[in-house]
Amino acid sequence: GYYIARDSEEADSLWALRKKGVGLLGKLPGRKKPAAFVEDTVVHPSRLREYIAGFRKILDDEGVRYGMFGHIDVGCLHVRPALDMRDPEDEARLRRISDKVSDLVHSYGGLIWGEHGKGFRSEYSPRFFGEVYPLLQDVKAAFDPHNQLNPGKLATPTGSDAQLVSIDSPTRGQRDRQIFPEAQVSFSMAIDCNGNGACFDYHPDHVMCPSTKVTRDRVHSPKGRAGVMREWLRQLAKQGHHVQDAPGWLMRGVQWPLRVWNRLARRPDYSQDVYAAMSGCLNCKACATQCPIKVDVPVMKSAFLEAYHSRYPRPLRDYMVASLESGLSLAVRLPKLLVALGDTRPTRALLRLIGLVDTPIPKAGVLREGLRIRGIRPLDEGELSALTPDQRERAVIIVQDAFTSHLEPEVLLATIDVLRTLGFRPFLAPFFQNGKGLHVKGFLARFRRLARKNHARLEVLASHGLPLVGIEPAVTLTYGDEYREALDESAESVRVQLLQEWLVDALSDSELPALSKDLPAAYRLFAHCTERTASPGAEAAWVEVYRQLGLALEPIQLGCCGMCGIFGHEKEHLDESLGIFDMSWRPALEGDCRPAVASGYSCRSQVARATNEQVPHPIEVLKTYLMSSAEG
Repeated sequence: GYYIARDSEEADSLWALRKKGVGLLGKLPGRKKPAAFVEDTVVHPSRLREYIAGFRKILDDEGVRYGMFGHIDVGCLHVRPALDMRDPEDEARLRRISDKVSDLVHSYGGLIWGEHGKGFRSEYSPRFFGEVYPLLQDVKAAFDPHNQLNPGKLATPTGSDAQLVSIDSPTRGQRDRQIFPEAQVSFSMAIDCNGNGACFDYHPDHVMCPSTKVTRDRVHSPKGRAGVMREWLRQLAKQGHHVQDAPGWLMRGVQWPLRVWNRLARRPDYSQDVYAAMSGCLNCKACATQCPIKVDVPVMKSAFLEAYHSRYPRPLRDYMVASLESGLSLAVRLPKLLVALGDTRPTRALLRLIGLVDTPIPKAGVLREGLRIRGIRPLDEGELSALTPDQRERAVIIVQDAFTSHLEPEVLLATIDVLRTLGFRPFLAPFFQNGKGLHVKGFLARFRRLARKNHARLEVLASHGLPLVGIEPAVTLTYGDEYREALDESAESVRVQLLQEWLVDALSDSELPALSKDLPAAYRLFAHCTERTASPGAEAAWVEVYRQLGLALEPIQLGCCGMCGIFGHEKEHLDESLGIFDMSWRPALEGDCRPAVASGYSCRSQVARATNEQVPHPIEVLKTYLMSSAEG
């Protein structure tokens, strides 16, 4: 069969599918994963049909599943049989299949490697190069007589006793097999990483992986971090240690002196190398969707940190991050003069000593006063229950987050103003901690408890039949991602929509006001990287919201801004954070005179820090238009 792509859009979609084919195969469920060991055989296209039949018979006789695609015009096939290389039987099966495919392709006058992969299949070189092989050995002897460059690949030097690499050489599967079975399950993403290298993406305007781009060190990539994680698990198993849940509060107190001693002793410990690799992760979560295998490094990082800090003490900074939300909630209730002390030189110096820089100052009393002026009272569930069906159609519950409510309350107030102007009735849920910081820093036991508690709160809110909407993307998306992992399998996470996701549907059924045309009508959208990757329709939703209100909004292809929550505020990451910003965001902001809007709090903070300019949230621009139209 065949399919003809009749326009460029169809053709681009097919090329995109082809490009992602290997990664998609690697995402097969189960322990058996496609392995590249008969990867690119080539025979003359005129004999391809019968050759494929013979190839498939070999695989079918072995009872394996496989993916098969390639370059039919030159007779090159990419075939990846699914094997579990941790299983000794599949390891033996790899040898049998390799030899049979070698015999088959040789009988058709073809090559067992048409493009790449010669290193692993070097033992077949003499057979396929024939009388040319001794000449290759002579070249090798002339330029590499001591066999130092890629030893055992392609050819060995003439006259040496060096051996070609064998298919029976040690494999990664043999090393992974040493990891305890329960760790293979709980850290399956590290095991499943097939090394495809999609994360080695140095384009400044691509979201994955910002730490790889700025450091140029592959250990700071999802592939590199998965590799060090596997080795850590293997070494733990070799020493008889299991990765266990963090100890309870009583045991943590008892073990604290031991953890301090471990830190002071400075004994060689591979977990220190893993910690260094993980600390450079921004927790942007682009890898969780952009990696073909969906290697979610932030999830692995959190699990590692929980285990690591059962052996070594946490820095004070981690506790501050963990208590950030509750601390902000308390700070905004304090007198403004007292809160202002957080922006003095002594306070900044103390925070820098702890390892934090450029920390934001909460806006005490602003939200409380703004809600009072607007007549927004504490949420009354009785009032929700008394809503008529028509009122329910126009009602929505806003789920607060610490960043918007306590650091940028004007964004929350603008949201309320816009919704009211458009004829909706917003209700404001009581503030509660989301726990994002707990997850980022590996306080997983506390995070799981908080997630279950918040899940119950959200269920109560959702029981009234009104949509739940969040403003800050990084926090809102946690309810559908990290919470899902933290909840019991029987519990379904309550959906909290991004503001624009709900708004785009709500506006489609609304009579919209005529807007003033006195203000610029063309804007650029600088979207939060987690929002772009975890919710692919988020940018398009903002574009549609603006279009329905008569405004033009263009999403800008960007990398990460470099702030990403706490990462950009950590002293040791300051230069790296600003370096990431300079790669993509700075030139994009400076290269176009159209005004920009940014959907993420971290992104707006980074722009303000790096350029001394303010970029508004998309909803703030809508408020400006709507208020201007109302006054006109």
